[in-house]
Amino acid sequence: MSKSQILTKAISTAIIHGWAYKDMDIADWKIKDGFLQGHMPVENTDVLVNAATYLKPFKRKIDKDFLFDHDFAKALWGEEITFVDEMRLSHGGNVVFEKPAWQAHLQQMVVADDPIHYIGENL
Repeated sequence: MSKSQILTKAISTAIIHGWAYKDMDIADWKIKDGFLQGHMPVENTDVLVNAATYLKPFKRKIDKDFLFDHDFAKALWGEEITFVDEMRLSHGGNVVFEKPAWQAHLQQMVVADDPIHYIGENL
């Protein structure tokens, strides 16, 4: 899959699971030239226009701030505890760290050579 296809699939998945860019529903969108582009509904409260809903264009660069956004990751991978790390202590015994899936995936994305490729492998 191309990076554009990976991002399209990831954003579609996140939207299905309740993610909304900047807490606004995205009416239509596409990935183009490294940007998430589309239209967001904007409610017009002008009484003369009868409170109609209009679509306002938006354009958001898909950068690290976008890819590593916690709300996006939660919608993409969920909050179920699925990853457990275990650390052995020098004096004996173990410490277990439980992580929600989204947090574990973000940690792996940070060290991945290509975060978008990582997303594609883990959708």
